[in-house]
Amino acid sequence: MGAINNPNFEEKRSKFIGDLRSKGRSEATVIAYAKDIEQLLNFFSKEGCTTIEDTSIEDLEKYKQSLQDNNYTPKSISRKINSTRTFYRYLIDNSIISDNPSEKLSHPKFETKPPRVLTEMEYRALRDVSRIDIRLYSIVEVLLQTGIRIGELAALSLEDIRKSKDGKIDYLYIKAAGSHPFRKVPLNKSAKKAIDDYLEVRPETEDDTLFVTKNGRPLLVRNIRTAIDKVMVLA
Repeated sequence: MGAINNPNFEEKRSKFIGDLRSKGRSEATVIAYAKDIEQLLNFFSKEGCTTIEDTSIEDLEKYKQSLQDNNYTPKSISRKINSTRTFYRYLIDNSIISDNPSEKLSHPKFETKPPRVLTEMEYRALRDVSRIDIRLYSIVEVLLQTGIRIGELAALSLEDIRKSKDGKIDYLYIKAAGSHPFRKVPLNKSAKKAIDDYLEVRPETEDDTLFVTKNGRPLLVRNIRTAIDKVMVLA
């Protein structure tokens, strides 16, 4: 994670991240929040804000406009607004600020399209093209064979790969999140093999997130989406 020059801002971001971890949020989620809030606070610094207590809805609107000016998609801006609101709620809950300007910050409008069902040919092509990379193939195979959400896949840890008494992979344990309860997701033979193959080449790291980068850091939702979009073009 990057640094924030303003010590006042950095202290509050660090405590916010610590609060997320204490609540059991996945490392991928924590990293995503940390990057979003780092971007927000660095923007405030450039605008001359010195304390979070002095920020206003006008400052947040300027931040939102800067994202639009830098060609962020409405969906990405909406996600960053959610991160901002979570950060400000933390500040309110811990009596760091008395007013929450983020409540007045509106989301950009964007069209939510229903998921498109792959044709049988697209399904086969996607699997074939993704075989060029063991990690990517494992990701694609798990998504196709189980139907879990990309966010759920990104949040998987090594301990969520549950095994039977003989030591072989049995099923995925999907943790509860928001209004979604925990559940056990069965794996077919091809998904189990794809995970096994990936685990053999997974980089050694202290992080227990299942899917990680070459440097051992959690693979974020946006990284996964980008990788899948690239192979969809080739498929």
